[in-house]
Amino acid sequence: MNKSKFLFSERYGVASKVMKDYGAIDINFVTGEAKRDYAKAAALLETADELLQKTVDAIKEQKSKAESEENLLDMEIDSISLQTYLDKNFDMPYKNFNGRDGLIVQELKNFGLTKIRNIADLIKNIKFVNDSVYTNYLGLLRALMMVADTGKYFAESWTGDWTGIGATEISFYEKRSIDIKKYLETYGLSAMGVNT
Repeated sequence: MNKSKFLFSERYGVASKVMKDYGAIDINFVTGEAKRDYAKAAALLETADELLQKTVDAIKEQKSKAESEENLLDMEIDSISLQTYLDKNFDMPYKNFNGRDGLIVQELKNFGLTKIRNIADLIKNIKFVNDSVYTNYLGLLRALMMVADTGKYFAESWTGDWTGIGATEISFYEKRSIDIKKYLETYGLSAMGVNT
């Protein structure tokens, strides 16, 4: 493309309107402040493209690194490493975090889990089994922390993001000798569908 004849791409909102209203603009026939602003916009869009490409490349590299089990276990917990690990190790109806991956990463770190290996070790140490109670990764990871140490979960990790659990979940904890109703009462959470 001729640099002196920069054509705005349709993927940019305002630029798309310029294309629609005025067509391709030949920078050689734009004068004064409009020409300067046009050049600034072109430079900003080019910079944005470069930064977005760097981000995409970094994500691809991280996903590629996570494909190796040994690499994955040594990775810091973040959205990509966590999703990759859970996809490989749990068969869930909904393989997602319900849009709250940043929140669960923070809860895990508050609990003291910083590497994927920490999660794998915790699962192994407490012989954690989901029993099909939780259907997405968000619930699964919270259950893991609560089974490991319910008091620590509420004291250090719980953010107030959820306000109650149902009878099935309560039964899940009670089967593991966890007095979950005590914690629900202490933290003002509801026990939905349960006679108290």
